[in-house]
Amino acid sequence: MKKTVIGIAIILILLIVPGAAFAADPLYRMLHGDVEPFKQDQDAFIVGQLMDKQGDKYTVKVLRVLSGKVIADTILVSDGFTYGWDKAAPKVNDFCVFSLKRTGDYYKKAWGIFKTTNGDYSTLKLESLNAPIKGLLGELACIQWYVNTDGKENDFYSHYTTQYVRRPNGQDIQIYPVLTAGTQAVLYKDAINQIQDYPERSSNYSYVPYIAVVAFIGIGTAVLLKVRKGKAG
Repeated sequence: MKKTVIGIAIILILLIVPGAAFAADPLYRMLHGDVEPFKQDQDAFIVGQLMDKQGDKYTVKVLRVLSGKVIADTILVSDGFTYGWDKAAPKVNDFCVFSLKRTGDYYKKAWGIFKTTNGDYSTLKLESLNAPIKGLLGELACIQWYVNTDGKENDFYSHYTTQYVRRPNGQDIQIYPVLTAGTQAVLYKDAINQIQDYPERSSNYSYVPYIAVVAFIGIGTAVLLKVRKGKAG
């Protein structure tokens, strides 16, 4: 009797607290891969291109790391996958987004691998072939938004079959189905323009010139002070 009561209580908690139920959802885990409880499921979420295939492995060129990390700019990925929800087969030269789990010196599919229109994370689209049924198009929209924002925006929620994103500025925007008129349509269009107009996010190497300048000024100042001290002596 006691176990039954506990079981019912857990179910009620999951129903009442949306976050508790959603936390176990594959989509949520995939797009929150840097959160500690989910790191065991996914080592990296990337944009890449299938460059070659030898045996049962694809050679993948890493174009963008959205979360986690990979061991190199070119990695091996097991060919044991189809796109999206198990319908379309991959081909060399395809661009994709990958949820990956590392196994030794190669990777395998974690939560999913999805074919895209190109390799530019800020403008790519997830092709509809990834979703064999219409009901999954909303989840594709969430993944695409996450990728287009460089993995920065992942606060999604749904109302029946409608998908929304809650942006860092507090705006709630309908991302599926995409509307063509009304306030939400304007908000969506403005958000897309803002995302695609972002300047390219710089790598750590972009700071090298500034570090060099600061170091040069510091060394120059130290030499000048030493010279002045010598003259004063």
